[in-house]
Amino acid sequence: MATAWFAEDGLKPAGLDPSGGSAAQAQERVERAARQLARGQEQLVLLLLTAIVTYLTRGQIKAGIQRNMETPAIRSARLQAEMSNKQLAAWLAKNEQKLLAHAELQARDATPFKRAETEPLPANGRSRELSQKAVEPPKPKYKPGFTEEDILAIAKGERPDPTTYLDPDYVAQHLAQFENGASRFMTQTNLEKYGIAQRDGTSFIMPGHEATELLAKTAGDKRALEQALGLPENFLDTNALVRVDIPDPKQLNLRIPSGNEAGANEFWIPGGKLPDGNSEAVIDAAGISAKMFSTSPLF
Repeated sequence: MATAWFAEDGLKPAGLDPSGGSAAQAQERVERAARQLARGQEQLVLLLLTAIVTYLTRGQIKAGIQRNMETPAIRSARLQAEMSNKQLAAWLAKNEQKLLAHAELQARDATPFKRAETEPLPANGRSRELSQKAVEPPKPKYKPGFTEEDILAIAKGERPDPTTYLDPDYVAQHLAQFENGASRFMTQTNLEKYGIAQRDGTSFIMPGHEATELLAKTAGDKRALEQALGLPENFLDTNALVRVDIPDPKQLNLRIPSGNEAGANEFWIPGGKLPDGNSEAVIDAAGISAKMFSTSPLF
């Protein structure tokens, strides 16, 4: 429901977008929310049916011996008698055997426990472990008296500069991740129409190495990349995606997002972090020279 409610968040107002691109994106978000709601209802029904079958067959073990003297028939009669919804009770009585025979609702045999084997670390295992921890992005560190909840409680458009509530050392460490360049993903159509900036001139970016890692993990799988980028399902079948690389984002007022930017949606959190743990920053990209960035098509 939240996805549909905020479908137009971060998009150009319909009156300012004669191309209709924003309206199309908003419609895609609403349709995606409808599909998610439908899947949720389907899963709820399946969960209810699974609970009924579990009740009817509980107490059975692999050999077919029951832990108590009640049979599924007795349990079925008891369950139907206890149901306040008589229509559902009648339906259960009529379809009980079909339910018990349904493959998706069959009780699975319990998987036996197996003692986990501890694999010995190689000689350099400890040093590798330490090196991996060393490159993990730092977690947001707040100045005394400030918390993430405090900032999120402030309305968009009124949030303070992140340097007023974040520890200076954290800010420096976070922005250092962009020293070797920054990247972002966008459609070829939007790039050609609007450039890399939002309507307020800002542009959200991620460290270049994180963009490279994301592409390596998805390995050319469109569905996996759509999920990683939060795009509608099958979006990449009809939209060409490009990667934008910015070698020196410091020249474009590199900073931690305040949450007041046009591209900040309901999932924004303080500290330059995405909900999945990846890092982000923001730059001023209005009127950026074509010499300051490069693009490469993905699909």
